[in-house]
Amino acid sequence: MHGANDMNKMKTKPEENTISALYEKTTRKVGGTIHHYTSYGSAVSILTKRTFQLTRIDLLNDKMEKTFADCSDNEVMYVLSFTNTSKESVAMWMLYGGVVGAGGIKVKMSIPRSKIIDSFNNQFFFDPQMKKQIPFEKLEYGVENYKKKKFSLRDVVYLDRRNGKLRYSTKSYEGDCTESELLQMFKGFIKYDAWEFESEARVAVILLNQDKIADAPKHIYAKIDEELLKTITITTDPWTSEDMKNVMKESLNSLAGVQLRYQSSNLEGDVDF
Repeated sequence: MHGANDMNKMKTKPEENTISALYEKTTRKVGGTIHHYTSYGSAVSILTKRTFQLTRIDLLNDKMEKTFADCSDNEVMYVLSFTNTSKESVAMWMLYGGVVGAGGIKVKMSIPRSKIIDSFNNQFFFDPQMKKQIPFEKLEYGVENYKKKKFSLRDVVYLDRRNGKLRYSTKSYEGDCTESELLQMFKGFIKYDAWEFESEARVAVILLNQDKIADAPKHIYAKIDEELLKTITITTDPWTSEDMKNVMKESLNSLAGVQLRYQSSNLEGDVDF
């Protein structure tokens, strides 16, 4: 005999596979840690300037990004990519860590979602020197003739080309939304399933302009505040020697002005290049 709680679970369980449930799951996720694979040189730039660089969505490596973002003529979207899984991937090291070999040290920067939200919120700039802040409400003229419409940190969902279903964390979701409805619900947070191995989480910012945007900057920048900086954990790639790790740690700590956290790759000794 089922109790009341069991009956409630049985009633709600079928709804867990719907697109609406998927939307709720990805938009309300604020806890946990996300990870940014990058080159050592890029990590130096991030820590020195205390900014993350966001890229205009039409310049990303997925050619469908702009279509899936479904921006109107007076909107432009910028994104910053992370992965939402702590499990290391050789593919991610190779794709986003830069060239392997001399001078090709790679790192993974792990950061709590909540700290990113607190640090980035309303702290976006047109320049890495953080002198030209993007206005939040009012429009100004010139290159600053934009205002921020929306800032989001969400996990990406993946569209299965074979059956048209959305996938998230290897699970498929049912639904009868049209393509345009899907694009609006997951605007800027949907990709084809060919990229599912990335398990991407991304920061997305939409800027508005009164006129059709033809000359939007290629990049904007998000501020790393002191609290966010203190929470960053650096994972060194599987190929870097212990001596080089020690040199790298001293250098990054000096540049950051704080003692960062460090850990070795779980793949160390298991892969070669």
